[in-house]
Amino acid sequence: MTLPLWPASPLPQLPYAWKMTRRVKRGGPFGGDRWLTRADNRFALFSVGLTYFVDDFEELRPVLDFWESVGGPNGVFDFKDLNVNDGGGIMWKLPYVGQIAAATVDYELPIASSTGTGFVLTLDGVAQTVQRIDDDADFPPAEDGTSDIYLHLKAATNGRDKAVTRVQQTVGAIIGIEAMGFRFMQARVLEEELPIVWTENTNYTLGPVTLTEVR
Repeated sequence: MTLPLWPASPLPQLPYAWKMTRRVKRGGPFGGDRWLTRADNRFALFSVGLTYFVDDFEELRPVLDFWESVGGPNGVFDFKDLNVNDGGGIMWKLPYVGQIAAATVDYELPIASSTGTGFVLTLDGVAQTVQRIDDDADFPPAEDGTSDIYLHLKAATNGRDKAVTRVQQTVGAIIGIEAMGFRFMQARVLEEELPIVWTENTNYTLGPVTLTEVR
């Protein structure tokens, strides 16, 4: 299933700084709120409140359509770097380190529109040679057969970049990347309803919409 991305237009009103929280499991033999184990609580989660403000209500319609498409607070969806969604992304230092789970030559990366400059992909700690291929270009270059990794921009699910290796990699090998671009994360909408306010006959405000990262 292809999930929709959070609408990039209209842009949310700034600022919208991330807040960091940690998961807490409730209950247990001692009662109350308790961090039961490090495994249960080691990952920080991020939340952010978004507010949209426009003169033309039609500009808010993509946000409302998106809300319907993900099923309100029950939906989990992709978004990419809301804080830099009007630029070219930022430099991520090893935003993803994971193990190869299945024997394949295609690997989705949790980043979009990576730049060729500064892009590093490692397999078990060994840097690979990379050829960047823009599949949206009028005449994209073909895989030349000499690089270790072919980076196809926006060619994977929801516009993620895709890495294609020349040879099938060993299951369990560690993938690491660092790159300039938009990082993908999964989020859930927290509100039961999207508030819409109409003021001065011409101004429409939608929000705040609260998102939280899902792991």
